[in-house]
Amino acid sequence: MVPLERVRNTLLERRELLVTSINLASSDTNLSELLEQVDATLSRVSAGTYGTCEICKQPIEDDRLHADPLVRSCASHLAPKELGRVMNDKRLASIYLGDTNYLDDTGTYTVPVTKDLGVDASAPVAVGAPSLPTVWRPRRLRSLRQRLVESLKAAWRVFGDRETEEENSTDDKKNLLQDSSRAHRLQSMLLPQRGFGVAAWETYYDYAPAGAVGGDYCDLVAANGKLYFLLGDAVGKGIAGSMIASQLHSLFRALLPLELPLNQLFERINCIFCESGVADYYATLVCGRGSCDGSIELVNAGHLPPFVLRSGQALPLAATGLPLGLFYASMYDVMELRLVPGETLLFYTDGITEARNPMDVEYGQERLMSLAIGRSDRCPEELVRACVDDVAAFTAGLPLLDDRTVMVLRHASPSTIN
Repeated sequence: MVPLERVRNTLLERRELLVTSINLASSDTNLSELLEQVDATLSRVSAGTYGTCEICKQPIEDDRLHADPLVRSCASHLAPKELGRVMNDKRLASIYLGDTNYLDDTGTYTVPVTKDLGVDASAPVAVGAPSLPTVWRPRRLRSLRQRLVESLKAAWRVFGDRETEEENSTDDKKNLLQDSSRAHRLQSMLLPQRGFGVAAWETYYDYAPAGAVGGDYCDLVAANGKLYFLLGDAVGKGIAGSMIASQLHSLFRALLPLELPLNQLFERINCIFCESGVADYYATLVCGRGSCDGSIELVNAGHLPPFVLRSGQALPLAATGLPLGLFYASMYDVMELRLVPGETLLFYTDGITEARNPMDVEYGQERLMSLAIGRSDRCPEELVRACVDDVAAFTAGLPLLDDRTVMVLRHASPSTIN
C-alpha cells in the first residue's frame, strides 16, 4: 500500500501547481475538473478510504496508484480497450527505462504493441530493420540512451556511498569522475546538430549543463517535410534531472514519426511518464511542429513562454497544459500560429532567466525580451550567441547554478537553407 502521508504531501504539492495554472487560465474547465478530482482524493486520504476500489471494495493495485494517485477503481473494472492501452504504456515505460527483459539475444523486441500506436501487434518487432514500424526504428538512439542511464546510475551509486565508505573515498571520487565524464559525453551525443535546417526553417541552440550532465532537454527532428522542435526542463539538476531528460528524449524520438496530433502525443507521453514510476519528478516541455509554409502547431506543457519576434515585439506564448508527469489524466491544447519569412521563435529554460549576478539580482524575462527585440533581425546563431554572451556578462563569470539552454528557430525562404 502506498504510504498515505506521502500521497497527501505529493497531492498538496501538485495541487499548488494546478491552482497556479488555473489562475493563469481561469477558463480551462479541464483544469477545474482536475482540481475537483484532487480535492476528492485528498478527502479519501483523510477518511482512510484511499486505495480502495469504489466498485468491488478491494484494494487498488499499487502500480496503478503510483501511476495515477487519483484513480478510484482497480484494473479489473477497466474496459478492454482502456486496459490494453494502460498495459501498453507500462511496457513502453519499462523499455525506455532500460528494461532489457524485452530484448532477446538477436536484438529483437518480443513485446506486442497495440494497434492504438499504429503498430501491428501480431508479430515481434526486430530492431534495426528498414521496414520497422517507426516506434522502434531508432535502435542506435535507444542503445546510446541505455549506456547513458548505466553511467548515470553508476555515478549516482558512487555519489550516494561516498560518505559511508571513507576508507575508499579516493577511489570513489575517481570512479565518480569517470562515470560522470562518460555520462557527459553520451548526453552530448544525444543533442541535435547545431545549425540544423529543414524546409524553410533555420535553427540554432546552446546547451550548457550546470554540472557534468543536465536536466534540460533539447531536440530537433525532421519528419515528412516538417520540423519538430522540443525544449524542456526536468525538475532537478545533475544526475536525477538528466535521467528524466534522457527518458523524454527516447520517448519523443520513438513516437514523433507516428505524426499523432500533438495533443494526443503529449497525452500519451504523459501517461507513459506517469507509468515509469518516477513519481517525485516531472518535466516542463514545449514542442512544436513547423511546416514549410510557416504554420506551427505548438503545445506548451507548463514551460516558460517562448517568444515570437515580429514587428519589433516579443510576444509570449502561454502554457497550454500542465507539466508532464504531474497527473495521469492531464489534457493538452494545441496552439496554432504562422510565421512569415524573417520572423523568429525563441525558447529558453529558467537557467537563463533566473541567472543571478554578484549582487544577487535576477536576469529576468524582461531583459531577455529586450535583447531579443533588439536583435530580432539576426540569424539564429547570432541571436543565440548574443543571449548567451549577455547572460555571461550579467553574471560576471559566476559558476552556473542551473542548466541553461536557449534555442532559436527562424522562418526563412527555402532557398536560404543549406
